[in-house]
Amino acid sequence: MKLVSQASEKVICIDNAETTNGARVLQWEWNDTWNTHRQFRLEWMGAGHFQLVAVHSGKVLDVPGSSHDSEVPIIQYQSTGGYNQWFRLDPVEYGCATNSWLMVFLCRSADHVAAAAVPRPVRPRQPCCAR
Repeated sequence: MKLVSQASEKVICIDNAETTNGARVLQWEWNDTWNTHRQFRLEWMGAGHFQLVAVHSGKVLDVPGSSHDSEVPIIQYQSTGGYNQWFRLDPVEYGCATNSWLMVFLCRSADHVAAAAVPRPVRPRQPCCAR
């Protein structure tokens, strides 16, 4: 699967298709011919949580040092099974303007938004609420 940003319509990818621990996770344009570093699979960890595994490297998305700080860059790292590598899918209402559902990945250890994905059902458009 690919993880697509609601805001930019770009996908989450591993920088330069790196396979090493600590490689940066970026957003980038989808490329139909060179994209395994832009594809992830969900690996069930139990209790509603998943690891996000990069197809090209087999490594998982990781919040370095189990940080609770905002704006900490996500990296890829070998799976340790730590909670800083566990994510869950939570439905979130994405405002009256779009009236759609957005799936947001929340890091269990940091309890803040780590990345957003848009394989979401789009509801019929309704009039927007007053601003």
